Amino acid sequence: MKSSICTSCVFIKASGGCMRPLIKNGDVIFVRKKFNYRLGDIVLYEING
Repeated sequence: MKSSICTSCVFIKASGGCMRPLIKNGDVIFVRKKFNYRLGDIVLYEING
């Protein structure tokens, strides 16, 4: 079995704000690159699961 840990993922540096209260400025978010996300979509998706 081959493990593909970071072949289809991306690291994003997010900035917090009133729309994203759980994120501090400069937090790095790890996302799987399954779909085309906008930055806000990624942040909300990662918080809400």
